[in-house]
Amino acid sequence: MLKLISFKGIYAAQQFEIKPSSVEVNPGDTAVLTCKVHNRQGECAWLKDGKVMGKIDTKYEFSREPPDGDCSIRIRNAKIEEDDGMWQCQVTQIALTEPTLTAPEVKFTVRGQ
Repeated sequence: MLKLISFKGIYAAQQFEIKPSSVEVNPGDTAVLTCKVHNRQGECAWLKDGKVMGKIDTKYEFSREPPDGDCSIRIRNAKIEEDDGMWQCQVTQIALTEPTLTAPEVKFTVRGQ
């Protein structure tokens, strides 16, 4: 008897299509740090100066599980004291044996007034 095998369970590694790059903005501006992941399976996360940032619709907007892999973050009303620093895009692991997908840190600079 022939047994059919489902290919839904085949694992393909998630990887960056576009990694974030450093940005410089004026105070009050809105800016986007672009992060796009091919075959995204984990959840998107953003860190600023090593700390996980929450998704706050009026300030930090991004999708945790975008179907198209677009993990980009929109930073609204940029302020030196809140937003200036080192930012990093990460995508969580999907198995204990897999590492978290981590982009290099980039500088988000809010110009002085």
